[in-house]
Amino acid sequence: MGTEEKSPVTGMPGHTMRSTCLRIREMFLLWYLITSLGASGETAETCHSPVYLEFGKIGIIQCSFPEGFHSVQWYDADDIRGETPIITYDESREKHGSGYSSGEFDIHPNGSLIIRNVSIEHETTFTVTMFQTTQQRPQYYQVHVKTVVKPLHNRPVVSSCEDAPGSCYIEWTQSTDVSCQIEHSRPAINITWFLRNSSSDIIVSVRHESSSDAATHTTVVLLQDPSMYQTNLSLYVCKADDPIGLLEKKETTVLFEKTDMDWSKFPVDEILGERYSNVNLPCSLRSPRIVVWKKGESVNDLVTTVYDVLSEDNLISSMPSRWKLGINGSLTIHEVHITDESTYACHSYDGHMESFNVYKLKVIVYPSPAYPVVEECPSDRYCVLEKKSDDTLTCAVRGIRPVVDLKLQSFPPSSLAVSIINPLRTVLVHNNLTDVILTVGLKFRDMFLTRHTLECIVTGENASMFTTLSTKFEVIMTDRIQPTKILSVSLSTKTPLDKQSVFRPPWSYVIVVIVVVSSGLTIIGCITWAVKRRQHPIRHGEQQQQTRQSYEEVNLEDTPLMSVDKDLFIQQLKHKYGVFYHSLTSVPYVEKREHPVNALFLDVGIDHLLDGSWSHKTSYREVNINFEAASKMCVIEGDPGYGKTTLTLQLAYEWCEGIPRTPLESTEILVLLRRRQLVNSPDIFDAIKRNLLPSESTLTREDVEKIFASSTVVIILDGFNEYPDRDRFLQSILSDMARIQKVPKFQLILTTRSSQLTKQFPPNAQKFKLCGFKSKARNRYLQKITQKNSNTSVEIKKLLRDDPIKGDICEVPLFFALCVHLEAEETIENDFSSLTRFFRHIVSCLHHHFKNKLDDDDVDNFQLYEDHHGELNKIAFNALKTSGKLQFKRGNLDKFVEYYVKVGILQKEERTVIDDTPGVLASEHIKTEHIVTFQNEKFLQWYAAHYVGDQLSSRSTQDHENVLEILDDIDGRRFPSFFRFVCGISPDAAEHILGYMRSTENGDELAALCLLEQRSDLKRILDSVGELCSKEMMLSPTKTRFVNRSTIQMMELASTNDVCNLSLSLNDSIVVADEETDELILGTDLRLPILKTLHKLWVNTSGHTFSENDVVGILKYAKKCQGVNEITFSNCILPFSIEDETAASIIREEKLQVLWYTTSGIRYYIDADSGKWKNKNGGDELEKECYWKESGRRIWRNVPARGVNLG
Repeated sequence: MGTEEKSPVTGMPGHTMRSTCLRIREMFLLWYLITSLGASGETAETCHSPVYLEFGKIGIIQCSFPEGFHSVQWYDADDIRGETPIITYDESREKHGSGYSSGEFDIHPNGSLIIRNVSIEHETTFTVTMFQTTQQRPQYYQVHVKTVVKPLHNRPVVSSCEDAPGSCYIEWTQSTDVSCQIEHSRPAINITWFLRNSSSDIIVSVRHESSSDAATHTTVVLLQDPSMYQTNLSLYVCKADDPIGLLEKKETTVLFEKTDMDWSKFPVDEILGERYSNVNLPCSLRSPRIVVWKKGESVNDLVTTVYDVLSEDNLISSMPSRWKLGINGSLTIHEVHITDESTYACHSYDGHMESFNVYKLKVIVYPSPAYPVVEECPSDRYCVLEKKSDDTLTCAVRGIRPVVDLKLQSFPPSSLAVSIINPLRTVLVHNNLTDVILTVGLKFRDMFLTRHTLECIVTGENASMFTTLSTKFEVIMTDRIQPTKILSVSLSTKTPLDKQSVFRPPWSYVIVVIVVVSSGLTIIGCITWAVKRRQHPIRHGEQQQQTRQSYEEVNLEDTPLMSVDKDLFIQQLKHKYGVFYHSLTSVPYVEKREHPVNALFLDVGIDHLLDGSWSHKTSYREVNINFEAASKMCVIEGDPGYGKTTLTLQLAYEWCEGIPRTPLESTEILVLLRRRQLVNSPDIFDAIKRNLLPSESTLTREDVEKIFASSTVVIILDGFNEYPDRDRFLQSILSDMARIQKVPKFQLILTTRSSQLTKQFPPNAQKFKLCGFKSKARNRYLQKITQKNSNTSVEIKKLLRDDPIKGDICEVPLFFALCVHLEAEETIENDFSSLTRFFRHIVSCLHHHFKNKLDDDDVDNFQLYEDHHGELNKIAFNALKTSGKLQFKRGNLDKFVEYYVKVGILQKEERTVIDDTPGVLASEHIKTEHIVTFQNEKFLQWYAAHYVGDQLSSRSTQDHENVLEILDDIDGRRFPSFFRFVCGISPDAAEHILGYMRSTENGDELAALCLLEQRSDLKRILDSVGELCSKEMMLSPTKTRFVNRSTIQMMELASTNDVCNLSLSLNDSIVVADEETDELILGTDLRLPILKTLHKLWVNTSGHTFSENDVVGILKYAKKCQGVNEITFSNCILPFSIEDETAASIIREEKLQVLWYTTSGIRYYIDADSGKWKNKNGGDELEKECYWKESGRRIWRNVPARGVNLG
């Protein structure tokens, strides 16, 4: 064993020696401290007191001692004489004491006391002594500790509002007690009720109820102040007096509303809202403080839905996502749905008075199409029907809300020539919408009247909710007596001309003869006037000849001054327009070659909005410019690439050349301005002077104004949707013309994109729409372009008919022209499996076509621009997300832009900008800027898809947030090609696209279309197509042609690969069989190919009559498909019997079941042996009397539309 260490001085053991020293030292310190207490008993600022420590948590009594102190001692008593420290922190920085050894206390290196677990017993006074040095007297501090307990809730809690975050709404009656309480706090927290008005909070009387347990307190105050009943709306606040900060929120705001109000005594205003429009419901008070909105089926069952205290930031209820409250308390419902149709009530209060508003919101839905449909009338042109005396007429509106009446009448209504007999009205309701069908017979009162105009118009008490819905058409009675035939028979008889044999026409025909003679005399008079007119110094022929001469060659001899100015003005305009319409470049680009507009323009017709419905005019020349009409405005709308600008140039060409029978034939002055020509122009006359007249012209702005005052004027504003401050400029033109012309003789023609129509157009403005290239327009264009090569025309027709991808894209005239010209050069492939492949080939052909015109040295330079277009991709993507203009940096992209402009992908226009910035150089005061855009939105989507493909291909499939950030704000239904392009360009990015699409509403259909772009992964495509096609498919004219054709493409894919059995519903489509191919033609040009796996076919065609040949054609199609076992007809009229042997043979051989649903709900099937219809339930034959009874109604059972919507 080791020896014990001893002191060299005393000889005592070492540890005994140290213990003795410590005791002596403690006795000395105690004596020293006692003497110090007598000298200093106040607590300094070094330790703050009192200190609030939370029960059950670690607590720190914070003190700030000077650095380098010698020692610290803590006592749990206010009088430490005779007390032992609970913890000591000595000069060696060691801790000791009973409190430390027990684990109850600890000490921080800065001397602060740490209580490891605060309890009630720690609510006492602690004393601390600090020795800076052993030679100095110690410093003495006392700290009072208060233990606190946070209440159960972090705010005052009001009964019935326990879950409300600081504010709530209560419907209060006299018998309701409302309490505010704070539960289980330490110390107790006082709370008070206040009535809040616009200027201050007023304390109200309350009843207190408090309780306590061993450690905590609960405070309750009951609100019983009857003064709150002075108004129906009151705002109260329960406030807590919480000086130590136990609560996160010290007040709770409550909105009280009396519930015993009788809402039926207030008037109800009817508000009409068209489905998917925005509806605003106002409150009558201008600046309300409190607003409460209620909703219910009637005023008797209103329920509070939204409330808002406009003076309180936090007091507003949650509301449906489509609802928004305005700053004046008005309620706006965005994109109104049918389910929003209800009674709404607004209860508002501004601090002085209350207001009550009640509304009945009625949601109206325009029919589809938005006009009455006359059976057998084509939708693309004016209708002329041939009928017999015993025939009936049927017209209908479908999908309208609310229900309306239909009336078939003569036009004009005052005419008595035709009587309407045996009207039968049928109303069918489905999905909260209504079909109204009217079937009538006709009786012509005049035996010689064979042709008459009729009108089918919406009537009834609800008709006023809509703009006039009517359709006009003509009826020719083919079995009536023709007056010309009677005349010819009478004149050719050999019998004596006695009273019985002479034909005596009725007085109406005598009147007709008189009118004809009068017209002839009028024409003779006009001819005589024209002959005299030729003596005028400026003859019509000479004027046309002078048009082609320089505008300086004006004959001033014997001509009034104003006439000279007008003639000079006209010639200068024509000179300017000649530059416009003789310098068009073609797409694809042909170097150093320009074309006149009449060589490129094709008249494909135009749609005209009449009485709320669109009617097709076969030529734009049917547009009537009537200077006497009340409406002074004509709007021509169309999507990009549909030829709006080309049409305006064609009109300018015809005016300049004096071509007869055109819309501007009688126009003296034509003004054609484009967007860039109106920048910085204060009015129309300044714009004309700056942009249309030569710089050396002697005509002033005032001269132009005087010429306008005495002339018939047409002003064309091309690209009006892009005009700066367009609405102000439009009003300026109208005001100026009304000011200078005593009798207004002018017309405004505006061209604009369909999606950007301004609200400033007057209601009576004429509206026209360019609708692109349909089948007839395509044929006419082909005849014009391929006159010398008929084989090319045939090949292109077949190409578009067989390929749905090309067929739909080529409805845009720009792309159709591209396809035609590229096909003529044999650069278009004939087989494309995806939209991406087709569009990639179009872009490549454009580049190839342009480079063929270049020298060999230039090709390599431009090849870089074709291969590397990353900057263009990014610019296109930003423009796609923001719907803004393309932003190009000057300098390094100039040549790049010029190349893409010449290729035909971009287009550039100029505009003049005036810079009035102080200090700007004179040379920079007026300068020209170039605006660059894509030729068509498809190009924009194409290059934006490249950018997204690059961005997404490097992302993880789990990186959902970044994917959403990239794709957010891009509407898949507006830009379907964009998503398909991304999937086709980048297979890696396609995984993100498909996941994103499926997470959106109705995104499965768009995802399926995107799958078609990935032909490399055929198995995956077939699995997805099979899953989608296993449901019942539907084709309908309510969907876009692009979606319908894509649906057919998927069914072809499923059928070819035998993925699944198909079930198809044809809704509201006219179905005709092609006798050569046995395919079905739906509508005008949608073809349904042979589908080998088609098992069930449903033909649901409203009001259509099928002939026996039509039915046989559909049966032949079913036979070609080989797998069809059931065909169902509904909503149509079939022959009384099918006696064709071919039909019977197909039904027997294919074991085909042919069903027919009638209006009475009876289901019939065709018996192959007899050709008769038999009841599916009992087997009884359909009798002729019953058949004619059903046929007279012309209406059949409305079977709900079936199938999956791929649109």
